[in-house]
Amino acid sequence: MWVIKHFSSFLSFSSSNPRTTEHSIFRSQEAIISPMITSIVSSLIHSKRRRRMVIELVPPRLKKVWKEWDLRVMVLLSLLLQIVLIIMGNRRKYSHKLWTTIVVWCAYLEADAIATLALGVLSNNLADFYLENSGCIVDAKTELTAFWAPFLLLHLGGPDTITSFALEDNELWLRHFLQLVVQTGTTIYVLVMSWTSSPLSVMFVLMFCAGLIKYGERTLALKSATNETLRKKLVKPSHGEFSEQNFDMIRREKRDAGYFVGVDMSNIAKEFPLHHTVFSDYNLPSDGDKLQVAYALEKATLSHILDSALNTGLRDRVHSLFRNMTPQNAFRVIEMELGLIYDRLYTKATLLYGRYIFILRLITFLLTCFVFLFFTFLHGKDKYSKIDICITFLLLAVGIFLDIYSALLILSSDRFYARLNFDKKVSTSKSRICSQPSNGPRWSNKMCQMSFLNCFLKLQWLRSRLTCERLDELLEKLWLVRQPEEISEDFQKSVFQYFKEKAATSRRENNSLQGTEGGDDWMVSEAPKFEQDPAKAILFFHIVTEVSFYLDGDGEDTKKQSEIGRQISRYMFYLLVKHPSMVSVGITQVNLQRTANTPYEESHYHSTEKETCESILGGYTGGDQTLLDAISYIKRVKQEKKDLKEKWMKLGEIWMDIMGNAAKKCKGREHGQQLRNGGELLTHVWLLMAHFGLTDHFRLSDQHHYANVIAK
Repeated sequence: MWVIKHFSSFLSFSSSNPRTTEHSIFRSQEAIISPMITSIVSSLIHSKRRRRMVIELVPPRLKKVWKEWDLRVMVLLSLLLQIVLIIMGNRRKYSHKLWTTIVVWCAYLEADAIATLALGVLSNNLADFYLENSGCIVDAKTELTAFWAPFLLLHLGGPDTITSFALEDNELWLRHFLQLVVQTGTTIYVLVMSWTSSPLSVMFVLMFCAGLIKYGERTLALKSATNETLRKKLVKPSHGEFSEQNFDMIRREKRDAGYFVGVDMSNIAKEFPLHHTVFSDYNLPSDGDKLQVAYALEKATLSHILDSALNTGLRDRVHSLFRNMTPQNAFRVIEMELGLIYDRLYTKATLLYGRYIFILRLITFLLTCFVFLFFTFLHGKDKYSKIDICITFLLLAVGIFLDIYSALLILSSDRFYARLNFDKKVSTSKSRICSQPSNGPRWSNKMCQMSFLNCFLKLQWLRSRLTCERLDELLEKLWLVRQPEEISEDFQKSVFQYFKEKAATSRRENNSLQGTEGGDDWMVSEAPKFEQDPAKAILFFHIVTEVSFYLDGDGEDTKKQSEIGRQISRYMFYLLVKHPSMVSVGITQVNLQRTANTPYEESHYHSTEKETCESILGGYTGGDQTLLDAISYIKRVKQEKKDLKEKWMKLGEIWMDIMGNAAKKCKGREHGQQLRNGGELLTHVWLLMAHFGLTDHFRLSDQHHYANVIAK
């Protein structure tokens, strides 16, 4: 309002005094702008004075040491981060440990920042040198430190074991491309400013080429792992107006004309190429046979991750293969499939097998080796600082070591073995090798556990001593997770048999999973309906499972049945708390916290889980509806007086159904995200269901297959 008022008065004055309009405008602008300029200048002077005061607090000796060592420290730190990334980047594929994730995350973020900062310091040092020594050629120290610039460009290219920390990083490939342009320009600026026509300048150019190739590889790897690029690779050529209706019409016409009509399965064979011995021996005795299946299914698995549709012909062929496998072989194949997908999404693995990329990588390695030898036998190194010479040798030696280490990782990888043995473009009958794939881990093979009851009993001491709410919540989530449990062969067998029977009894057109909302089972019919909120189903049955376990006791006759149910129950509750996006959460954190506070309040009066359960079951009259429903359900089930063994078998089946529904509803992208943290059991169950045809990734008919017309 103040602006409008003064602006209108200014207009009225200007219209009544036309001769003084121009002069008045100038005076009003001067009155507005002058204070602004004065304020900005005074703030700049004040900030400069404050900065000078802070700098004056630092002892001159310390400033001199930092001036001499700042670039050296940043270059060495950048080199150290590259070593950490190449070693730990692949480790996160099979490690569920929090410290692994933290180390990789910090190294991934800091590696680019440190290398970029070091390049900035280099260019700034060169500018300062020419300001202080106008018209002079750079001295020996400045020339050698400028030679470190292409190594920093090499570091920005990153190791082969990690190109992105999360899937979102792949989508930001354009940002990395812009950084590539800017940092390349900075390196060229350093080259021009430090050029002396000496052998060191020639070596600078050679290492610059190597660094540019490496940085370009990373940007290309990020782009190749974007959703858009991956979907383009999965798109099939169009067959014009050919459709399911046309296919049926042609089939009827040819059949009426006296022809035998079959379906051409050659396209399916191309999508799922397998040696005939795999189908003749479903036991898959060797890891090489398992890897052949996993490699053939990679494209289908990638389609699942991208939530793309596949044809039913491929589904039936995969289903026929998996239903004849042993549970251990099926989970081993799935483990290999997801390992290949991890390499495609988070590393440079798929990029390195291209002919041109291989040639460029070989050039990079040879250039680095040549520069190392050239610098070793370079005359006149006495004029350089011994410390700087040691750092230069370290940069060259570690660069060569990292390239050799990356090559060894590639040679021992599943993808290299598969391409050498099973890729028609590469392998021949003569080139097949006899060795087996690596026996190293491909995922954590563990499932985290979180108990509704005893985890909150543990918090009595923690909550009484923490006053910071955010710290309280953070430590709760870290501390509540129990020690992850190894997934046993018995557990794999139970999961495999359950979904195998599901696939055999229910086809896609009849709904593959009925879930916990239907059926004639007495335990299911007594439970509330959770069609709209699967998270409440997890919380409800988790309370039922935990309370029932402590009240029923751990008898020898029910131990096997109760163990699987409890493991899935605690695992699904862990996902509900730690990864709610994977279980289609509809329950709010407030409701979950309110329900969770009940055992905590009861635990003030009882020291054991059994006493707490008895107290909740006997006298809880609070306002949490989920807990009230669970207590009522436990009492009704108890009144049925069913055999405990049968009861735990039914609970185990319910948990299998809940886990299957959660896996089916979880988006493929969420499953792909978890591969970088050691993987989740839910992802392996989801892929097993997909291979059994129990997910929504298949079209009802395949429109790209033509009819074979054979005369009788």
